[in-house]
Amino acid sequence: MLAVAATSPIVLAQGLGNSPYSSLGIGELYSPANVTNMGMGGVGISNASAFYLNLQNPALLARRTRFTVFEVGLIGQSTGLSQNISNTQQNQRNVAGNLGYLALAFPANSRWNMSISLKPYTYVNYNTQQYIAVPGTAYTAVYNYTGVEV
Repeated sequence: MLAVAATSPIVLAQGLGNSPYSSLGIGELYSPANVTNMGMGGVGISNASAFYLNLQNPALLARRTRFTVFEVGLIGQSTGLSQNISNTQQNQRNVAGNLGYLALAFPANSRWNMSISLKPYTYVNYNTQQYIAVPGTAYTAVYNYTGVEV
């Protein structure tokens, strides 16, 4: 699968939801932690284990044993936006999921361990519409702003 993705001329990814904040700068940041660290509130700088990887502190590879570990992390997000315009409440709700990371760690020899991981840094995914009345006419202009990961 990785070979196909690396040789494809265009790779499209699924974003994590319709967030207007992802339109600013490089987008919204993914968490630097893996699933185990996120489950403990982001703790992970000195949390070593032989059975899971710690992507926050690669120096902990020295504490690993002879096991080979492969991790796949999935991430999900539920967002809600609401706005009060002219005493009218407008609501939007989105639920989305994506591949969070792929990571592999293995012993290179009796003294060294190696790891490799594939993890996105940010995501961009938004779709915003703005309706503005055209002055002097009965028409309304519709502006569409979109951005997705490519």
